[in-house]
Amino acid sequence: MSSYVIEVNERKTSGKQLVTFLKSLDSIVHVIPHKEESPYEPEFVAKIQRSMKSTGKVIKLEDLWK
Repeated sequence: MSSYVIEVNERKTSGKQLVTFLKSLDSIVHVIPHKEESPYEPEFVAKIQRSMKSTGKVIKLEDLWK
């Protein structure tokens, strides 16, 4: 038995048809959906998202070096 990884763009009609065709061959082909994992740490992503929501501080140029 051999294993192959095929990336299919299911947003396109031909991609949907290919997945439907492969699923119809259930006696020969086993379709296993693969969910791509994020390469980022969840804590890091949460920190970035919190920082994007913050408004920040405004410092006058004269007060910068005080």
